[in-house]
Amino acid sequence: PGAIRLATYNVENLFDEVDDPTLTGDQDDLPMAKPAPQREAIAAAIRAVDADVIALEEIESKDTLVWFRDLYLSDMGYEYVESIDAGDDRGIENGVLSRFPISNPRVWVGMDLGGVHPDTYGDRGQANWMAGQPLKFRRTPLCVDLTIPAGTNLGGVAADQPFEFTLFAIHHKSG
Repeated sequence: PGAIRLATYNVENLFDEVDDPTLTGDQDDLPMAKPAPQREAIAAAIRAVDADVIALEEIESKDTLVWFRDLYLSDMGYEYVESIDAGDDRGIENGVLSRFPISNPRVWVGMDLGGVHPDTYGDRGQANWMAGQPLKFRRTPLCVDLTIPAGTNLGGVAADQPFEFTLFAIHHKSG
């Protein structure tokens, strides 16, 4: 009691059933729509954890996250939602559901990380199709600031002043 519970969950391609016309061909989002039984299982897991703040990886968009919240988690108190385009070719993003206010959301799409991709990767020395290309964020983290309001019950004692912290939702790009 009184703890602020944080969690993270890779929901593996949480795409809605609305076609995004900007994603076509092998990146078309409609065939990736998450089936209802899988969405229900995700919601059941989130309910079981009952986190105050949960970072989610592999969501389609903020609109999709709001839709999912409203359909499956409307009674969980996740009043605050954030997600920003992460620069991924498949259109997946990181998102945050929170019972506490979110501010200052930011991402670094395409940010140069310095250096170049090596010739090989992995424990078997697989050829790297990106060899020699600059290292850049291909799937940027989502960074948000959260504020725990004054008066929030923390262990039977109401906080006398707001508490702020920064959260990063990170989903590393494979390869």
